[in-house]
Amino acid sequence: MKRIRQARWPVLLAALVALKFGLLLVDGKPSIFMGDSGSYLYTALHDYIPHDRSFAFGYLLRALAVWPHSLRFFLFAQGAMSAITAWLIAVILTRVFSVRFRWAALLSFLCALEPLQLLSERYIMTDTVALFLFAALVTVSVAFCRHCTALRLACALVLGVALISIRMSYLAIVLLNSALLPLIWFLRSAPRRNIRAWALLIFWICAGQLMFYGYRCLNAYVSDMAKPEYLYADGFILVSEVSPILQLSDFPPDLPGRRILARVGPSLRNPMDREGQIFSPNGLTWVLRREIPDEYRANQMARRIALHAILAHPGALLELAFSTWEEFFNSYLFQGALAYDEGGLRNGEENFRAEILKSLGTDLGAQSSRDPIARWHRAAIPWYWFLVTAPFAVPLVFLIAWRRMDAAAALVHGYLLLLSAQVILLSTHSEPRYLMSVAWLTLISIGWLSRNFHKRPPLQGSLRDLQVVQADVVESP
Repeated sequence: MKRIRQARWPVLLAALVALKFGLLLVDGKPSIFMGDSGSYLYTALHDYIPHDRSFAFGYLLRALAVWPHSLRFFLFAQGAMSAITAWLIAVILTRVFSVRFRWAALLSFLCALEPLQLLSERYIMTDTVALFLFAALVTVSVAFCRHCTALRLACALVLGVALISIRMSYLAIVLLNSALLPLIWFLRSAPRRNIRAWALLIFWICAGQLMFYGYRCLNAYVSDMAKPEYLYADGFILVSEVSPILQLSDFPPDLPGRRILARVGPSLRNPMDREGQIFSPNGLTWVLRREIPDEYRANQMARRIALHAILAHPGALLELAFSTWEEFFNSYLFQGALAYDEGGLRNGEENFRAEILKSLGTDLGAQSSRDPIARWHRAAIPWYWFLVTAPFAVPLVFLIAWRRMDAAAALVHGYLLLLSAQVILLSTHSEPRYLMSVAWLTLISIGWLSRNFHKRPPLQGSLRDLQVVQADVVESP
């Protein structure tokens, strides 16, 4: 019986891999999303380092596509990663949350067929690799919550750095995790708060920050910039995302805010023009860059303006977020967003396609919207509605089930709430592909809820247990 239980894990993984590879054989044409895909491919082929996107993904693409001389090979590598991502749902639900294997395996298969994942596996984009690393980070983190070890904590920090090197949108999660995990260990293993416990807490927090600083220095080195940063265009992106709430008072006195606002072409008050603030030649970010020729300083100023607007006008930010959320339920706008995510609105130029055909043996012609996966992607609109609505119930889950919620479950639902808030608060429009990690966490939440909303005793290790059980501690003289 024990051997059968052990064998079911590789069997489940093999079944998920077979499913992914089978779907890729049926519908597995490499596709691009311009200009993200172009940026990554230029990094892989020409060592181009973008200031607004991951450089690490480009070098991963070199190893998995350029060296094998095949984008199809890269898609199958993404399919394998995606299968592991789905498999980790079953691992977390059974090993950490004691969910029945059959139910956990079913949720893994549902994840493997999730439309956002299936679409992203066919694109030269960071989404699939980033979700794979995020799933690994969550798995290690929740396992750490059940059994705190130095190895698991170190793995969580390393995975966090790897994750942000591929996709910076996970930075808030990674930074939060680097502080929360040492704190959980401190509260559980050191109830007397002795000097050694405090030293270990400080050590692990500093170790995480040192690793993040090391990544920033690496980014500065490869980007040929003087000062270490996570991104060199984060301020431009952020100010564009919150541009509808900007006021003249958000500009510092040493900057001609009135003149800058007057020169902006796209409407600052129209939320639909936020992407134009980034890419349009007379958009807000380019007006700022012409006013401040030094790119690094201009990005810092844009970040300063955006943060001031966020703190000064929280009500306006919430109204803007509600307007973004409403777009998911606007049939015309959302259909356009789905087509945009499929890359159908911006295909590669002829010269670019010719280079990819020569270097990678793949013709990136006009992308079809009639392929089975694209049709499944567009047919799943009710699922996307559920994904942008369900997180509103997370605070209610915390309120109702706090006695049954241990630290691992609290982490999962906290991640779900934070990532959902990012999708709504910090997006230029309704972007379905940003919901991939939300979908993955939602399936885990469904499994956990099914296990804990029965008439069963609370799980051991609830949030109250983090307050330290003094009775379990032997006082030393």
